[in-house]
Amino acid sequence: KNTHAIMKNRDLVVLYFSASWCGPCKSFSPALANFYRTAQSQSQSPSAAGPKIEVVFVSSDQDQQSFRKYYADHPWVALPYSAAEIGKKLAADYRIKGIPSVIVLDAKTGHYVTNTGREDVLATQVD
Repeated sequence: KNTHAIMKNRDLVVLYFSASWCGPCKSFSPALANFYRTAQSQSQSPSAAGPKIEVVFVSSDQDQQSFRKYYADHPWVALPYSAAEIGKKLAADYRIKGIPSVIVLDAKTGHYVTNTGREDVLATQVD
């Protein structure tokens, strides 16, 4: 799918900076997947009140095979591994200092919303 089709009718874009070699990322990814699936199912409801989101995986993997293997377990879209330079620019633009990191953008304008997405997702998790 092209970017326009993926982002159509979305309110928020969630950039997920992660990598297969990152232990904290492997621990966080299931929580983000639960959050994403819940948000997706709730947004399908006619009375949906929450924002419609799309998560975009931005990989820090060192090779295509690692990227593919790690991404295969994710329910969201990804910046292609071949676009790694764009991922590096995004990381620089949003001052990513470590992973996992979650940046939230307004899907309509591209404007920055927050860099506390990771904490926000974890706060929604029930033990």
